[in-house]
Amino acid sequence: YHLGNIKGRTMRIFILFLCVIGLMGLMFSTVAGAAPASNFNWGPYRGMTASVTMSEQDVADFSKTGGNLLRVGFSQQPLMNKQPPYDFNEAAFAKLDQIISWARTYNVKIIIDPHTTPGTQRTTTTLPKDELWQDTKYHDLLNKLWDRIAKDYKGNHDVIVGYDLLNEPASKKLSQSVGAADYNQLFNRLITT
Repeated sequence: YHLGNIKGRTMRIFILFLCVIGLMGLMFSTVAGAAPASNFNWGPYRGMTASVTMSEQDVADFSKTGGNLLRVGFSQQPLMNKQPPYDFNEAAFAKLDQIISWARTYNVKIIIDPHTTPGTQRTTTTLPKDELWQDTKYHDLLNKLWDRIAKDYKGNHDVIVGYDLLNEPASKKLSQSVGAADYNQLFNRLITT
């Protein structure tokens, strides 16, 4: 995608995305027990956001263009059901397994992006009024999801190069120091998990 086509708000989001990718690399290179950063290939990457509905042919075609990084979003097929009892969506996890296999076959790296979780109204973004920022039980559910991802995919660092812990977080007060609206507390917990 040519940078000249990106304007205004989209450019700011694109730059923020690049910053987040860089910060994720820094965070995950220093997590206790992680392989040293020198053992990872940190790019350069040419990538795009991809839907969980993609096929093996889509991954193959993407690789043929010179692309080597897919941010796999699960907005259309959440990894965790958004309604009680908040079970894991095993079909979505099976699809993630399939995507990881395809990515390995075509030498493409991926970023896992649950994109939507219990406590969020939309499938595409969070809102300041979401229950996620009102009740810490949704933090527990999000942490449970990341615990499953961490355990299931810990041996796939040859394919998985990043994690989007929470898509487009939007809290009323990011600086709040206690409670469900404490963005930093939530992210510290997720990173530790």
